[in-house]
Amino acid sequence: AEYGGKSSATMQNGRGVCIGLTLLTGSIETLRQAHKDLFDQCCITPSLQDFTSTSSIKQQRNDLYLTIGSAEFPSSSAANIELRAQLRDSKGKVIPNAIYLGVGEKPIDEYRSIVITHTNSPRWDENLIVRVPVDQFHDSHLFFYPRHCTDKKDKDTFSAIGWIQFASADGTAIQDSNHTVKMYRVAKGVDTKKSTFYLKEAETDASNGKSKLSHRKGDVIKIRTKLVSTSLTQNVWMHLLLKWNSLSPQKLAEVLNRFTFIDQAEICKFLKETFDAMFSILDSGNSQVT
Repeated sequence: AEYGGKSSATMQNGRGVCIGLTLLTGSIETLRQAHKDLFDQCCITPSLQDFTSTSSIKQQRNDLYLTIGSAEFPSSSAANIELRAQLRDSKGKVIPNAIYLGVGEKPIDEYRSIVITHTNSPRWDENLIVRVPVDQFHDSHLFFYPRHCTDKKDKDTFSAIGWIQFASADGTAIQDSNHTVKMYRVAKGVDTKKSTFYLKEAETDASNGKSKLSHRKGDVIKIRTKLVSTSLTQNVWMHLLLKWNSLSPQKLAEVLNRFTFIDQAEICKFLKETFDAMFSILDSGNSQVT
């Protein structure tokens, strides 16, 4: 094999990694037949992060690709920071085997980053995949808690937590975008592993001093998400169309007008459901809409 114009024999005495690359052209199905031994032994074929063909839409998927970017902890002194993350439901229970560190890896219950030493502005740029059952998606959230790694047992963790919901208030799935996760200080003696008090208390006024949470000003985690799902939509108008029978005639008329601007790929994902909704609307005989 060759790497950078040098043979592997030449590189053996140097520092580095020697790899061999071979370009195989054709569809996955054809290549599997032509190179059966290669695919059976070690080849892993990752799924596409979009729906570029009808076959990819037919494949049932519900994958949330997530990049743990960086964090800022200005309220803390420089530390050895490890970030942990868990997928939790609305009752605070950890959803097991939902996090993947890469294609072909076994699922895990908790993500743990590498430890960035002597800084309060760590940067990880680590990628993972979160696979959430469709029936649990809207009640799920990703829970973050950083740790200060030290040999002193009484100081081995931050008293801060953060989380991001997977469903928006309008019922759509989390948007493909960069997100900033706020961090909160937890009152002493509060066990965040046994409840989801933080989901409600973060929305209340903590000025009375009785709240178990307080926002750590400036403390944030920055992440990026991309959802690839054949069951969930990020488009509010598609979501409303599929729930058309709960809308007023005026709102339904607006939804049908907005429907003409929905991306074709999104319509193809919900083609059967879209036709069912359209025919049901026509069959309803609503004169204000038809």
